[in-house]
Amino acid sequence: MKYDFNKKDKLTKETYYKYDKFGRVVEEECIYDGENPVSNTYEYDSDTRKMYSKMTVKGKAGKILSENRTQIINGKQVFTVMTDGKLQNRSVSTLNSSCEGDVVTYDGSGKVVSVSVQKRQ
Repeated sequence: MKYDFNKKDKLTKETYYKYDKFGRVVEEECIYDGENPVSNTYEYDSDTRKMYSKMTVKGKAGKILSENRTQIINGKQVFTVMTDGKLQNRSVSTLNSSCEGDVVTYDGSGKVVSVSVQKRQ
C-alpha cells in the first residue's frame, strides 16, 4: 500500500498492490481523490522473467483503457501499446545490458516517430 499527498497534506492517491509467489506485482489499483479505481494487471510469460509480458490498464467500471505488451522477437525487445483494439505505437529496442543500442518507435500506421541511440562515453 502506498499513499500520496499534496503540499497541503491532502490524500490525493491510494495505491494497493498484489504480488505473485515470486514477489512480482500482478495487480496495482490506484484510487485518485476517492474516485473509482484505475487498475493495472500484469502478466508474466515465465517464472524467471522480472519484466511483465502484458499489462492491462482498466479505468472506471473495469473498461480496458490500454493493453501494453513486451516481447522478445529476433533478439529485440518489442513494446506494443494497444487502445480499443488498435495499435497506438510500437517500440523496438536493441539495447544491451549496458544500455547501449537504439530504440525505434513507430506510430499506429508503422511510420517512424522517433529514434534514440545510446552509447557509453
